[in-house]
Amino acid sequence: MLRYLLTMLSVVACLSSYGQKIRFTDSTNEWKIFLIHGWPITHLTSYCNYIKDTVRNGKNYKIIRGSVCTPSGLCLVREDTSSKKVYSVIIPDFSMSDFDTSEQILYDYNWQLGDTVVRTVRNYFKHVISEIDSTDINGVWHKVWHFHEVYSDESSSDFDVIEGIGCTRDPLFPLIPGSFESHIRLSCFTNRYGTPPVAPIIGHFNNISSCTLEAEDLPSANSETSVVPNPITEFSKIILPGKTQTGSIVVYNALGQAVVTLSVDNTTEILIGDKITVQGLYWYRVTTEGCTSYTGKFVR
Repeated sequence: MLRYLLTMLSVVACLSSYGQKIRFTDSTNEWKIFLIHGWPITHLTSYCNYIKDTVRNGKNYKIIRGSVCTPSGLCLVREDTSSKKVYSVIIPDFSMSDFDTSEQILYDYNWQLGDTVVRTVRNYFKHVISEIDSTDINGVWHKVWHFHEVYSDESSSDFDVIEGIGCTRDPLFPLIPGSFESHIRLSCFTNRYGTPPVAPIIGHFNNISSCTLEAEDLPSANSETSVVPNPITEFSKIILPGKTQTGSIVVYNALGQAVVTLSVDNTTEILIGDKITVQGLYWYRVTTEGCTSYTGKFVR
């Protein structure tokens, strides 16, 4: 009997602890997202939030709007706290009727190291959990999953998912992955309790200073540089902002590792395609005389 009571108390304590955590489907949640897209470069700010409840196939959902990762910007979301899973249903626009509108698992708080999450949305996307960590939010520890993302063309990039907040790109990002033309970044998360700090910070996201950032503060493609063609071939070049007398170019892979360093000497363009042989997503930084800096990205 005593063992039974202790077990029940343990279960109640666990449920109580989970109840104190941030709920992804809290109706007061709002996500601020920066999207940097296309050429010429376009900076957009999107606010993602819940607008109303609805019922579909006998299940209760909340309608979330503002996501930059869904075709219509709308999606149905529900959370099953007993199984610790969040489910979603895409609401397509009329031009993208081929999207799968069946219910999918958006977040599974039971994910384990090495688990693979596969999405089939027009193309094949595979997300592998490479690390599991935790972060303190309002005095309660929340799980953090670090994903290594592999595309159908074998290029890759990484992202994080925070329990209760979602992906640090867009709250619905894993449902429909972005494209190489876009840089998506969660800047700020708020709810009924204000702006909860995240400690330790997760990548770029600390939810305090990140809330004050503007789009131009993000590491993004600069309108005065470009890579042509992109995705790159062996003939691709980084086009500089006019003739540059002296400077340097550093290319980083998706892990933030410098893979190529080049000198700039009295030129308007630098051949880069023949120096990148491994497929993936890359960022570059051009530093010219006077320490003027330009950034951008490309795909191999």
